Amino acid sequence: MPYTNDTGYPSVTTVLRPYLDTEWFTQEGAERGTAVHGATAAYLRGAWTMPLPPEWQPYFDSARQWIHAAVKEPILIEERLIDERIGFCGKPDLICTLIGSDAPVLIDFKTSQAYYKWWEIQAAAYRHLAFVDRGIKTERSLSVRLKADGSGVLINEHPQRTAEDMNIFRGLLNAHNFFNGR
Repeated sequence: MPYTNDTGYPSVTTVLRPYLDTEWFTQEGAERGTAVHGATAAYLRGAWTMPLPPEWQPYFDSARQWIHAAVKEPILIEERLIDERIGFCGKPDLICTLIGSDAPVLIDFKTSQAYYKWWEIQAAAYRHLAFVDRGIKTERSLSVRLKADGSGVLINEHPQRTAEDMNIFRGLLNAHNFFNGR
């Protein structure tokens, strides 16, 4: 399913895009990420998932293994969230409780093997949206990097600087709005 944003507000990704080093971003990587995210969301909802192309299937296999081993209960799966007050939206991959805890956690699945510092700002913006739009107060945020060989995941827990990272995001949102006439 193609990405759509008909809210009238810029998305978290749109706001961050001018500041990302996209040298290594490819069309194939974008298609793979979209397919793996779609299959993962369907799996989390308990829906049947069509097999992915053989070179992408291991990423999804990694996601399923991690979900089975770590996720206690999904709370929100790929839903568009909006903050109308400051004017932006976003679609977090997953908010769930993990086995051994009842505290909601933001999960962002990644098919990249490299770690990017901007993920921390992205996570802060998603955590903000979850609270403002749905009243979900997340305790932490994780980037779950799915492996190309299906052997598992790499997990990065973001530092507990949500307020500082959200402040950076708001500055980028202000710049976006200034340069785009909002």
